[in-house]
Amino acid sequence: MLPKELFLDPSNTTANQFSKPALALLSGFSATMVYRILQRLVDTIESFIKGDPKSVRGAENRVRKMQLEQHKQNVSMQQTQSLNDIVSKLDSNDFEGAKALAKKTIRSFLLQRKTLVILNQKRKNNRDISF
Repeated sequence: MLPKELFLDPSNTTANQFSKPALALLSGFSATMVYRILQRLVDTIESFIKGDPKSVRGAENRVRKMQLEQHKQNVSMQQTQSLNDIVSKLDSNDFEGAKALAKKTIRSFLLQRKTLVILNQKRKNNRDISF
């Protein structure tokens, strides 16, 4: 990096005052600095292309949370419809039909509740939910 003439010319007082080890030390520091600058440039360009990993993960988590909320709303609507069906059967004096539908609905509620608990645990543990 430094010209040979700097060290070959005995009349050059700069080379005499500024020894070879000092120059080697400085060039080592500058090589590290150049490497850091280039690495920073690569990281910056890469982040423009790929996007910020934190923001990507944040967006993925928001999508998963919205999916879970949508699933909860669907379950709630199904449960409401099932309860309305039981009320309709009771209103029409179909007690055996209401009893059978109530058993089926309760089993469905319990299964849906268990599923939601599992999905919530997955979301909290490893953020890996897919529907």
